[in-house]
Amino acid sequence: MSRPFFKVSPRIHTGRVGRSIRGESLDQLRAQSLAGYLLSCPHGSALGIFYLPPGYIAADRGWGIDGASMALAMLHEVELIQYNGETEWVWIRDHFRHEYGPDPVQSQGKDGKPKRQDTRVVSIAALVEEARGSGLIEDFLAYHGPAYPYLLGGIDAPIDAPSMPHRQIERETERETERETERETETSCEACERVADSPSQPKAERDFDAWWSLMPSAAKTGRSKACATWSKLAPAHRDPDPVVDFLDFLRETQAEVYVKEGGQYLPHGAAFVNKRCWEDDRKAYPPMKREADRFGPPKMTGSRDAKRRRDAEQDELNAADREREEQIRQEREGRAG
Repeated sequence: MSRPFFKVSPRIHTGRVGRSIRGESLDQLRAQSLAGYLLSCPHGSALGIFYLPPGYIAADRGWGIDGASMALAMLHEVELIQYNGETEWVWIRDHFRHEYGPDPVQSQGKDGKPKRQDTRVVSIAALVEEARGSGLIEDFLAYHGPAYPYLLGGIDAPIDAPSMPHRQIERETERETERETERETETSCEACERVADSPSQPKAERDFDAWWSLMPSAAKTGRSKACATWSKLAPAHRDPDPVVDFLDFLRETQAEVYVKEGGQYLPHGAAFVNKRCWEDDRKAYPPMKREADRFGPPKMTGSRDAKRRRDAEQDELNAADREREEQIRQEREGRAG
């Protein structure tokens, strides 16, 4: 759930984590940018644990999947976050402490019983329940539990019991929403269900049918609404050939958004039409990676060697800069003498 504001400590720039990701390399700059994004992104929660696949970061920041994955790996390595590559949930390790401050002392009545239940306890329990199955709750409670006996004391660990995967919940919710929309909304595009080559079918609907059949299965939802949206496009944007060419490109290159989970991450139905995805730069749609190359915990360990190489390269650049400055200084002194 998106919130109107977030608490961000200035130590993100001056503390241990901030110092460890300083630098001018592309990976370091992305890690700095991602740190600020994680502390204020629309997917976050007060708990600091939320669902965040690399595709979300790539879309929000305008990066590729590889860039988002590398930045996540760097922040995981410096222990700003803990990322579960299997469930694609992230935990900002100290976010809970900055959000809630010290553990409060519950006020009691004359009978020694609590006067009332702190509403924060209820909201925290709800957030923990929402994050079941993330693979992070048990570590979260072990990390914060001793310092928060009141706010977290009533939550049993482990809480990561088997539950419906987050992406499956999203798909079920989206499908139900689509079904309700189609039942409640009458559109002028009922003719989209006719045979594509029907002589009485309007041209806009025939053009729509020309590319709709090429959409991946998971993205092929809300046909009537998508057709109505297509019909409202300006004629200059209603040419089916670029759309067919774009979808053929995704299929032939085995693009990740087209292949992964049946096209789950490609915008669905009317959203695909509204965004005119076929006009995007095709470099933004990389091929699907092999399972062994996917982002996950094993990749985190290897990133330490990459960081040492980047640090060595940065040291060489800094030494070269100092040498140039010394030469300039000596030349100036020679001219002054």
